[in-house]
Amino acid sequence: MSQNYTSESFQVFKTKDGSNSIQNIVLGDTYHSVHGAFQESQHVFIENGLKLGFYNNKKSLNILELGFGSGLNALLTLNNCDSQMHAVRYVTLEKFPIPKELANKLDYHLLSGLNNYLEDFQVLHECEWNKFVLISKFFEFKKVLIDFNEYTPDSTFDIIYHDAFAPQTHEEAWNEEFLRKCHSWLNQGGFLITYCAKGDFKRTLKACGFEVETLKGPIGKREITRAFRQPL
Repeated sequence: MSQNYTSESFQVFKTKDGSNSIQNIVLGDTYHSVHGAFQESQHVFIENGLKLGFYNNKKSLNILELGFGSGLNALLTLNNCDSQMHAVRYVTLEKFPIPKELANKLDYHLLSGLNNYLEDFQVLHECEWNKFVLISKFFEFKKVLIDFNEYTPDSTFDIIYHDAFAPQTHEEAWNEEFLRKCHSWLNQGGFLITYCAKGDFKRTLKACGFEVETLKGPIGKREITRAFRQPL
């Protein structure tokens, strides 16, 4: 993957639910489902990720996101934390951040429930890297500018949002070596949630010690995967 991305390497496009996403023109990959960026992130990472964590009576959660990308997952998590008054410490990894001017074209603050979040969304993209920032009373946030495979956490996590590009273009984020790292980064009872439901991916998760669930997917996708840490 080249590091020489410019604004011309990306384009913003509207998905079928009216929310915007980004296409990496160089790779041909999109950051969200063409069927709906908002509905995909909400279904996968909030409904089947964040909310399950708090359903288990956790007072606060440590979340690791693999792929900050457009920032939509972080924004929806922030919104849910504020509305439900739940605390999250959120770490997100990104090696190739999108240009600031591209983030400003996404207009997520125009979506239902996010009307008051324009300034917060800008802070997510513009705040200092590799340092925790308190975005709200309930949401502490840190972006780490790093390749996933070079990351060493200084704490363990309750949830991993695995939102890297698909295995065919970013295989190193889905192979057994990396997923074993993910397993070690989770607390007992913690889990990884992702849009990917490929059979070989789920078999690899099981080989790494995860207990794997196949869940109903968002519009346009039949299934997604949730995997809980089990003792090796």
